[in-house]
Amino acid sequence: MQKFTQFAFRKSTISKALLISLVVGTFLNIINQGDYIFQLEWEKINMFKLLLTYLTPFCVSMYSTTTALMLKFS
Repeated sequence: MQKFTQFAFRKSTISKALLISLVVGTFLNIINQGDYIFQLEWEKINMFKLLLTYLTPFCVSMYSTTTALMLKFS
């Protein structure tokens, strides 16, 4: 577990995860709630879903990058 957290909290791992989250999360939010976003109907946008749509690719990227680094350096 200690090795996992060492790789997970590397600056490069976090920056890659943030970039992927930004790109994938934006794309998915446009697909799921794009009509409300483009019409600026903020009261109709489900903020929980919006945030979760960014959090999910972040977590997936963090996990996959961390496990790949662990395999590479073990």
